[in-house]
Amino acid sequence: MSLLTRMFFACVLAGVAAIGGGCTIGPYGSPIPPSSMQAAAKSHPDARFFDGQSGEKLHNRDVFEKVKRADVVVFGELHGHPVGLPVAAAIWEDMLRVRDRDETPALLLEFFERDQQLAIDEYLGGMIDKETFIKDAGRSASNFPDAHQAMFNATKEAGGVVIAANAPRRYVRLARTEGYDRLRAMSPAQQATFELPPTEHGPEAYRARFVEIMGGMRSASGSGKEGASEPRPGMSVMDFLRAQLVWDATMADSVADALKAGHEPVALVIGRFHVGFDGATVEYIRRTRPGADVLTIVIVDSWSDELAEEDRGRGDIVIYAGPIDRGEPAGASESED
Repeated sequence: MSLLTRMFFACVLAGVAAIGGGCTIGPYGSPIPPSSMQAAAKSHPDARFFDGQSGEKLHNRDVFEKVKRADVVVFGELHGHPVGLPVAAAIWEDMLRVRDRDETPALLLEFFERDQQLAIDEYLGGMIDKETFIKDAGRSASNFPDAHQAMFNATKEAGGVVIAANAPRRYVRLARTEGYDRLRAMSPAQQATFELPPTEHGPEAYRARFVEIMGGMRSASGSGKEGASEPRPGMSVMDFLRAQLVWDATMADSVADALKAGHEPVALVIGRFHVGFDGATVEYIRRTRPGADVLTIVIVDSWSDELAEEDRGRGDIVIYAGPIDRGEPAGASESED
């Protein structure tokens, strides 16, 4: 990265005003990056950034150093959050603006499955228009929100690649209902669309959190659930964990492939449960690319003037973006993906 690029990046994160529009700085020195999504970020000026380990309020130089060193940035978002998503988009757009021009960025999205990669490539290559792309890739307001579109379009304009990071849902469903042996018996072409985890039970701490959350859902509703899938009678928590781990392993493998291909910067946008507290996706990235510097940025849907103890270790950078319901008391909301 050139000296000029580094100086510009420092300006972005410092919030130094510049002619034609500059950076803004939130309370406590928290950077709010400028971009086409700046108005959305400004709509929540109380968003605060903290070091997820030390609890230190992050200032421009701290954030600059963390992002500068990272080989891959993993955004742990809350799907549908009106501020968290735009802030993530703003950070990504700024990363694109200050990259070296000989670098080819890669954006990986959880909401796109590997068998939809052809539609992405045809759209990026100008072979199909947006309307055709939306149809061919099965996009909707729920699986292609405005902030994701902003990240997608910014990557396209920067000459980067967008990667469908996830496994097709039909195979994830088979992992839950029939187990991994059913997937191992598939053809090489089918197996290229997913990655199986090293073990059926996943990392211990991750498994414990998953079981706790699923147990709470079952207690409340009499059943469990996996993402948007409907629970079926006779399914156990461990059945759903198998499916979850296919998501984690496949997304981690997609990141590893992007790094091997030499893309930079690289960003993965997924639900925060996969990321927080060194979730399985992050652990699998580090397992497959042990030398990579992985930076996690996790959105929290509450307010806080300091890093809450329950959020220590949730991510390398923790962003308090407030509850989705603006009238909700601080700390009252704790939704997970």
